[in-house]
Amino acid sequence: MAYFEKEFLHFFASLEENNNKIWFDEHRNTYEKYVKEPFKVLVGDLISRISVLDSSIKLEPKDCIFRINRDVRFSKDKIPYKTNVSASIAPGGKKDMVTPGVYIELSARDLRFYSGVYMPDKNQLLRIRTSINNNLEEFQSIIKNPTFVKTFGKLHGDANKIIPKEFKECFEKEPLIANKQFYFFKKHAPETVLNEHLVDLFMQDYEVAKPLMVFLKDALEE
Repeated sequence: MAYFEKEFLHFFASLEENNNKIWFDEHRNTYEKYVKEPFKVLVGDLISRISVLDSSIKLEPKDCIFRINRDVRFSKDKIPYKTNVSASIAPGGKKDMVTPGVYIELSARDLRFYSGVYMPDKNQLLRIRTSINNNLEEFQSIIKNPTFVKTFGKLHGDANKIIPKEFKECFEKEPLIANKQFYFFKKHAPETVLNEHLVDLFMQDYEVAKPLMVFLKDALEE
């Protein structure tokens, strides 16, 4: 049985056109029934599946799911609601912005599976770069693996224009060492949300992502 029904897609398509509190309150029951509750079940199932493969994952859905309300306190954009649901399954849940885990985002436009390292601090970035420098062949074999490339394409992230001199030689062989983030993602068609095997599809992405997740996690722990 599928997690979601067509009402999920209809809700977010309509929210994009009516992003205000009055409309949302009028359709809150639809949100609760067709979006919030089934998403909670999906995240719970993903946690269960991932925890079998990663003992550091000891979470409940509430630890992982982000609020649909936008934080507009310091933003010029005062639109009150996100037009997607999202969750982060990492050791520290949604508060963990560094440890490689799984971030999923579902909307009326597409479904996305993300992983990698998005917000490393200065010392964490140094550890990742040092690991790439010292294990370049292993790193390149992972990101150039045909299955990884077919699934995720390439690694993304902003890059420093100037990098420490100890990494310049490696930079000539692998420019990604200049990155400040190391993340990757796959987009699924929006209708995929109706697939009864949705959790299996995300787990397929996870299996492909895992070697790079392990490489980055090991780098951060060195």
